[in-house]
Amino acid sequence: MAKAEKLKKFVIIPAGGNGTRMGNDFPKQFLLLNETPVIIHTIRKFSSVPGIEKIIIALPEKWLQYFSELKSKFLSGEKNIEIIAGGKTRFHSVQNALALIKGSGLVSIHDAVRPFVSTALIENCFNAAAKKRNAIACVPLKDSIYRNKKSKWIIEDRKKFLLAQTPQCFLVSDIKNAYKQKVRKKWTDDASVLESFGKKINPIEGEYTNIKITTQEDLVLAKGILALQL
Repeated sequence: MAKAEKLKKFVIIPAGGNGTRMGNDFPKQFLLLNETPVIIHTIRKFSSVPGIEKIIIALPEKWLQYFSELKSKFLSGEKNIEIIAGGKTRFHSVQNALALIKGSGLVSIHDAVRPFVSTALIENCFNAAAKKRNAIACVPLKDSIYRNKKSKWIIEDRKKFLLAQTPQCFLVSDIKNAYKQKVRKKWTDDASVLESFGKKINPIEGEYTNIKITTQEDLVLAKGILALQL
């Protein structure tokens, strides 16, 4: 495998959330953190990483115009951002975005509602994927974990488990081929799509502050993290 700096680098940010877990119908990626939408914080992190060829944002069709207005307001100087209509599921949105990537290289896929990813983690994912074909940001469990077996709760060794985050970075050819499969309900992220295609996944160290904002409680925590980073 080539070094990361010798490979083209792409980014896909699926942003199809509809806000139902927030208790409203306004997409959580557009909620404000310090007067700036969550998705803008996220995009700015990737924009600050050198050598990104293209950042593809996959959005519900009815929100394309709204995001275009946000882009003009907050990202007017960014030339490498492309907007595309997503599909009926996250899988289909990523599939649509992958079709816009021409040629070889690496692609980092990241949740729109993880605005606190560090540039160091983004670069680590690209570098690790350049060496091992993919890199999945993960963190160890802090809490005890129990598994239900025949109506009986059994404690598990938490050291055997990791919590998957994003970014998840892949060799473009590998993830494109994996996304040619028919969608399955058990797939919860891009790594699970790749793993089901017979590829070995490569976890790397993630960040506990790299939270996914999906509930009101997450939003409160996010405001605290943002205050510490300012």
